[in-house]
Amino acid sequence: MKEKLLTVSSAILLAVGVCAEIPQGYYDDAIGKSGKTLQTTLSKIINHSDPGYDALWDIYEITDRRDDGKVWDMYSNTSNFTFGSDQCGNYGDEGDCYNREHSIPKSWRGGTKYSDAHIVVPTDGYVNNRRSNYPFGEVGSSSYVSDNSFSKLGTCKTSGYSGTVFEPNDVYKGDFARIYFYAATRYYAECGNWSGDGFSGSFPYLDEWVREMMLRWHELDPVSQKEIDRNDAVYASRQGNRNPFVDYPELVDLIFGDNTNEAFNPGDAPQPPVEEFVAVDATDITATSFQANWTRHPQATDYELAVWYNDGGEGQAQTLFDVDFADGVPSGWSTMGYAVKENDAVRLASGSKDGVVITSALDLSVPATLTVSCMPYKTSDNSVLYILVDGNEVAQVDCASGKVTQEIVLEPATSQSAISFKAEKSRRVYLQSATLTTGGATQILVDGYPRRVGNVLSYTVDNLDSNRDYYYNVTAYNGTEKLEVSNTISVPIATALNSVESDIPQGVFVYAYNGVVYVDDAPIHARINCYSLDGTLCDTHTVHATREAIPMHRAGVYIVQIVCEQGCYATRVAVY
Repeated sequence: MKEKLLTVSSAILLAVGVCAEIPQGYYDDAIGKSGKTLQTTLSKIINHSDPGYDALWDIYEITDRRDDGKVWDMYSNTSNFTFGSDQCGNYGDEGDCYNREHSIPKSWRGGTKYSDAHIVVPTDGYVNNRRSNYPFGEVGSSSYVSDNSFSKLGTCKTSGYSGTVFEPNDVYKGDFARIYFYAATRYYAECGNWSGDGFSGSFPYLDEWVREMMLRWHELDPVSQKEIDRNDAVYASRQGNRNPFVDYPELVDLIFGDNTNEAFNPGDAPQPPVEEFVAVDATDITATSFQANWTRHPQATDYELAVWYNDGGEGQAQTLFDVDFADGVPSGWSTMGYAVKENDAVRLASGSKDGVVITSALDLSVPATLTVSCMPYKTSDNSVLYILVDGNEVAQVDCASGKVTQEIVLEPATSQSAISFKAEKSRRVYLQSATLTTGGATQILVDGYPRRVGNVLSYTVDNLDSNRDYYYNVTAYNGTEKLEVSNTISVPIATALNSVESDIPQGVFVYAYNGVVYVDDAPIHARINCYSLDGTLCDTHTVHATREAIPMHRAGVYIVQIVCEQGCYATRVAVY
């Protein structure tokens, strides 16, 4: 089939954030309730339609797709399954095929297969078979371990139980704990009739030893972006419900912990501690306005918001460096910790050491633009590249999900400044390229900025020019004392509005809601591909139904491509 990429003509603006997109009003009936009443109310809220056991194969293509397009397996870290073609089937060893694993064994529920995608997850068939219908637990003496000792089977060492148990890896213990909290809530009326070891017929419907263990696992392994994305994807699927313990982790303590007398109030709910003060992506973006957002600074009593744009400038742009790290660290630059040439890049950090690359002295007395490309050493590393100027952090590039190219506007520093690229131990990064330019544009402050906006974490910026792209940062103050300046966030209003779109096949509709791209009535077996502007394939999806849902995981501009027998069609999508 000959493929042609057609011209692109307008933009679809998507409201996509880094956190779960909880539908407005979804949990309203639970507000103000506590303990058992809270649990039973949540059970009604998260009641769902049965998608059908066979439908799970298709749902997994949305909910459990790794960044490389393969199946995300929580029992094995060596499997490399392709959706569809590697479904079990027969197997004789780990890595042969994947199946639908009832994390709460179906034999406990009368032996009938069930199809709740929050509970039934894709896993390696062989490892799943070794797990059998044993409960989850903590293994003392092992009788079986999967590759790399990732999962274990053996005698339980957890107080309160002495039988055989299956122990998932630490990186997924919290995931399975929140699955169990979900099950005890969604199906509380049935739990007393389940066999096996784990559930009971009285509030909170978990056996005591399981409850205490799952609370530990919940603390050991907090909610991850993977869980947030999966929760959103299950909600967007034909199942259409959410796991409340992923949306609001504090619910665990209100139902299964020590605070069962405390009412649920998400507005006053305890929030996880913020590790750092940063500006985050803008939301509510229109042609003339946006909402600037940032995290709390622990000592701040007030914040100052600066908003600007770059004019075209008549000056000559100057490239201070343009480095392809395939050849290693440039001459004259320095390194600290673990920073070695590897796989056409510089690998920063090891399991035990941070890694830093430091430029030679640069003239940063004028605004500069830094463009970096990086990717994780392993997708399980939660990799972040830190950018520092003269030792002060100015930006972070989150590359945990795959290759990222990001543009960063640097504020003026000195004529003898240095830029550092840093990764932390166990969060390893491949630094692939970096380009720094100065001149050619001048920062113009928007009228009325910078301005003090009070002790708030968001502020609406309006009366903007739709033909410009904007930037903002935030300075934290305690009274008159300046505490810290955040990183810079870009808001590509003009870039988005001036994007173009092709004529997709007649009758096919592409739209978005709550961070998910929906494609309606595309030809069956067509492929939907999503590319970043640097050409990286971010997601690929086969059309099996009249409506396909594709969660988008980060802000940016993407090319969404529909490939079918009639041709290849593309639209540029601005994701916020």
